[in-house]
Amino acid sequence: MKTTEGEIGTSTDGKNRVQDWFEESFRGDLKRVARWITAKRYPILVVCLWTAVFSMTIVGEYYFLYETNPYLRDPYYRLAYAPTSSIWIPKLYLIDYVIIFAASLVAGFAISDVEATLFGFLASAVLSTVVSVICTAYYIWYVLDFGSVLGLQFLTTIIWAAFLNVFRMIFPMAILITFFGGIFGSVIRGFIQPSAQE
Repeated sequence: MKTTEGEIGTSTDGKNRVQDWFEESFRGDLKRVARWITAKRYPILVVCLWTAVFSMTIVGEYYFLYETNPYLRDPYYRLAYAPTSSIWIPKLYLIDYVIIFAASLVAGFAISDVEATLFGFLASAVLSTVVSVICTAYYIWYVLDFGSVLGLQFLTTIIWAAFLNVFRMIFPMAILITFFGGIFGSVIRGFIQPSAQE
């Protein structure tokens, strides 16, 4: 229904205008996000690789413990001790800390800006924890076969056990090494860049 000058539009016209405004605003937001991702694609890629190295180091040690320990091959023994026991929790070793530090150093050097490195560190730490918990929960549930023994109602317990194990592995030493590695890499890049321009 058309409206003449001075008349109030119908509710259908009002709804259409509001819907058009929302669609235009949403498209604008998507375009801004796409522009931001395009502009920051290099730091985002570095953070993704940083996360991959950090989380795969954690998951690798987790798998290594349970695959090489003969006591943990017995399902009943695993059921009693594997998820949270302080005796059998996975841990990181010196070589793992070296790998994490080297990856953080390279990531900080690649990002170069200290502020962006701090944000990259936070993103990498959170993403690495999430990825590690998902992978270790999957390992406990399917590979160690706790799923068939416990049933679906214990899935949250397994996820909590995986989180506890991952938290014990990364906090505080791995987090500190990641932080300082990223900052050192960024500072080294800051020292090298001005001297290279001279």
